[in-house]
Amino acid sequence: MFTDLEMSTFCDLLVKQFAEKEILMKVLLSKYLELKRMEKSSIKDVFNQKFKDLEEKRDEIGEEKYERFYQDLKIREENLFKDTDNKFD
Repeated sequence: MFTDLEMSTFCDLLVKQFAEKEILMKVLLSKYLELKRMEKSSIKDVFNQKFKDLEEKRDEIGEEKYERFYQDLKIREENLFKDTDNKFD
């Protein structure tokens, strides 16, 4: 069916293809993890600004409303982090 030389050549080609695919998978995983990190960083930046804006209005809105808004923002931020984790996992 196949000679030893043909089988050896075929095996060498398969090993080479496997190595190339492995490298491509590592690059893809790296890009994927970087995208996830960037997404989370963006969420954190947006919510940091919202927390800062809320802090500036603390005296205007009163302590009770501030605490309620703060807790709402915290929950929304955590939910977005969870959604991001679910989207990328």
